[in-house]
Amino acid sequence: MASFSEHLHHIDERVHLTVDVPDLGLHRGEVGLVCSIWSFDSDAYEVEFEEPDYPVRALLVDEQIQTDERPQKVDANPGDSERPS
Repeated sequence: MASFSEHLHHIDERVHLTVDVPDLGLHRGEVGLVCSIWSFDSDAYEVEFEEPDYPVRALLVDEQIQTDERPQKVDANPGDSERPS
């Protein structure tokens, strides 16, 4: 079994799909967050994707994901939603 430092991806890492996953309605390029790592003969990563209607989790292998190094969108006014009316 691989040690933590040997995993290609890590928990809470942003990754993007390198392939379509049609059974789950996911498409190449979509960004998700690694939620857990499953180690058997090789590593598999449980990744959550925020879809319009509900979050989707997929168990993916190294070849299906890459670290997403694109800058995250930043909310220009993060406190607006918390202000009382």
